[in-house]
Amino acid sequence: MKKVLFLILFTGIHCVKAQTTFINENFSSASGTTPPLGWTPFILAGSPLVDSFHFDNPCALVLNAPITSPAAMFDSDCYSSGGGAESVVLISPTFNASAASVVILEWNQYFRGGFGGQVYVLVSDGVTTDTAFTTTVSTPDPDFRSINISARAAGKATVNIIFQWTGDFSWYWIIDNVNVYAPASIDVGVIAIDSPLTGCGLSASENVTVRVKNFGTASQTLIPVSYSINGGAPVNAIILDTILPGDTISYTFSATANLSVPGLYSFNSWTSLVGDADSTNDSTLNYLVVHATPVATFPYSENFEGEALCGNASFACIPDGSCTLAGNWQNDTGDNIDWSTDEGGTPSGPTTGPATDHTTGTVTGNYLFTESSGGCNGQTTILTTPCLDISALANPVFTYWYHMNGLDMGKWYVYIDTGGTWTIVDSIIGPQQVAAADPWLIDTVSLLPYSGVLRIRLRGVTGTGFNSDIAIDDLNVFNIIPNDVGVIAIDSPLTSCGLSASENITIQIFNFGSSVQTSIP
Repeated sequence: MKKVLFLILFTGIHCVKAQTTFINENFSSASGTTPPLGWTPFILAGSPLVDSFHFDNPCALVLNAPITSPAAMFDSDCYSSGGGAESVVLISPTFNASAASVVILEWNQYFRGGFGGQVYVLVSDGVTTDTAFTTTVSTPDPDFRSINISARAAGKATVNIIFQWTGDFSWYWIIDNVNVYAPASIDVGVIAIDSPLTGCGLSASENVTVRVKNFGTASQTLIPVSYSINGGAPVNAIILDTILPGDTISYTFSATANLSVPGLYSFNSWTSLVGDADSTNDSTLNYLVVHATPVATFPYSENFEGEALCGNASFACIPDGSCTLAGNWQNDTGDNIDWSTDEGGTPSGPTTGPATDHTTGTVTGNYLFTESSGGCNGQTTILTTPCLDISALANPVFTYWYHMNGLDMGKWYVYIDTGGTWTIVDSIIGPQQVAAADPWLIDTVSLLPYSGVLRIRLRGVTGTGFNSDIAIDDLNVFNIIPNDVGVIAIDSPLTSCGLSASENITIQIFNFGSSVQTSIP
């Protein structure tokens, strides 16, 4: 059973919720293929034995909050993979909005697009049906939608919301937290805290910016708004701008935040408008900002040998948030997919990806890669270092090894962050190897133009087809010394039949140092 904890900030005025709620459904009473009371599943095309919405997550899909189990889902890859094309619907209970002038529909979802899958959210008044939302493209995970459906629902006595999936073996759709309501006249709240952001070298005067939404039906101005840090004394202000019904504004406090000491900071922000009819949506709570303690010991290296395998057996890209790395490099949130840990060849190999890792040169060594199969073309994945304090390095560099074998190969970019601004400093585009067994290549990025605390980011973009598995390994930040060379590969002889007594031995030697070298033993 779902448990929902509501945290309400009281400001001395007891606000009575005045909005009219028609539907508030989180599917907690559903099970198997049985929906909550009043909800109706219907099969327009497909097999009656398998083609239906499920609520018990039978295929163990990853659910990202606020989506939790049980939730409504249709997974054509799991329980409906062989019965031909599907068209299935889930119909809400009928509600009476005849007294409402404004009706809002909200829900959380994740739709994984591709292979012809399409979803619709429809609004019917019993006579005419409108499309409130439709897409064939993957949504964020999770995705929140808030849509004004007054044109079809307001003033109508028999209204239904219809969720419809169409496709044929075309991934899946997850739906949760369906809310339909007529907003109150006076109702505002902080819906997000946009800054400050987690970073390196945060200062004693960081700007605090929040987003405030007018949920009500009347324009509002002179809105009291506040924030606090770690439960401390509130910082209060008044928003002088007028916010129209349904609109959102960004507001930056004149009073800044002192985040100069490395650590974790929890921000709360809320509005305190007199007469606000719904205090449950006034606040954004526990927004976390990390002023990270930078790494200051070098050389600093990451070879991913300590990472658990993640997604390496799947012929599908890895959704954002699915692979959490235990080491210092982190998969970012807010991109499309995750870098995943692999060993040996990638699932789409040998036509793409490496045969072995770089660190050990074996099929049991780990590396990171981007899987582009399963319709995940043109998707972005981002990997970021912790904060690095390079102040004591006279000639710092960043090096990494990469393998880009595949005719559909995409690209990646190297970024440096020196205080909230990411700057591209290098890029590699298209295939760089022609076979899985080809040696890994090294890229070197000088950090000499930078000083103090920074971060490094690798942003990969998958290519046009499944032959686009980008792989990286052995990431290093260190100080170049004058004399430093080494063998980085043995290119020949190659395994073959009939090898002779006089085979040539060819090696690759790399100059890691800052001085030109010759006469190298």
